[in-house]
Amino acid sequence: MSLASQPISIVIPAYNAADTLPQCLDAIANSGLRPAEVIVVNDGSTDETARIAERFGAIVVSTDKRSGPAAARNLGAEAARYDLLLFIDADVTVSVDAIGKIEAAFIGDPELSGLIGSYDFAPSGHGFVSHYRNLLHSFVHQHGRRRTIAFWGACGAVRKRMFFEVGGFDVAYTRPSIEDIELGYRLRNRGLRVELDPAVQVKHLKHWTLIGMIRTDIFDRAIPWTRLMLREGDMPNDLNLRWGQRLCVALVMAAPVVAPLDWGLASLFVLAVIVMNWRFYAFLGEKWGWANALLAIPLHLTYFFYSGVGLGLGILAHVLGRCEVAYAPEQELK
Repeated sequence: MSLASQPISIVIPAYNAADTLPQCLDAIANSGLRPAEVIVVNDGSTDETARIAERFGAIVVSTDKRSGPAAARNLGAEAARYDLLLFIDADVTVSVDAIGKIEAAFIGDPELSGLIGSYDFAPSGHGFVSHYRNLLHSFVHQHGRRRTIAFWGACGAVRKRMFFEVGGFDVAYTRPSIEDIELGYRLRNRGLRVELDPAVQVKHLKHWTLIGMIRTDIFDRAIPWTRLMLREGDMPNDLNLRWGQRLCVALVMAAPVVAPLDWGLASLFVLAVIVMNWRFYAFLGEKWGWANALLAIPLHLTYFFYSGVGLGLGILAHVLGRCEVAYAPEQELK
């Protein structure tokens, strides 16, 4: 059968997702293109996640204990009956036309291996940090390269055969991290094409705190992604790794070092970063209001600073990991 005659299998990993899962499943049911099956992988939840999924008519696959979204998505993919897998996170809602656009893209391009979308411009997470974080992610995807190096588990589709050919998600990532980005690298290394379509949009329901954002960005993003790039020997000029963003990290990290010697030069560094990111601040001004956009500038500078910290820690972790590998054979000597 051709893909045109086959529906989509939607896979949703869910851990204690009772607060957001009803909105997620309701949006899918009202998306205008009802998929043949929705599979919710109940990943060791202790709340009403499984019962909510059953109430919405989803297929429920349960794990014995929490195993992480990578393993949960793989389990859901194994249970899927159809040739196109669409991974959706339990804390997002698809726009009314998102699933239809995804299906049309794969029908129209038989060579397309994967497709990812973007957060929309109106995140529902409460609070200043939540709006900043989700709009930053939206801006990055809205201006990313069409042919991307990353996959995206929040809204990403892939042909089932190709997904399993590269081994699925790496279950070594036992918590939400860069398991989707790492999958994108393996798809690319196999010569398979993943595209970013910013018109395929989902709304993020997650509430972010400042501490939670910093912790996630350093330990679940910057450090593992740095190690991945060093392992692959490739730092792509795409998404939030564009050369301009790398320069911003360097300037923000350098500013406090230079400040005791030359406040003027340090201020010039900061001003340069603001000018280089004015397109993002204009985006915030349009979508969120200029008062919020200006208030977000110090938070954005903080983001660059702790991203630099995460980069340094990632390099250190990579070097120490290589030292451990180099030393390991010595342990086998009698």
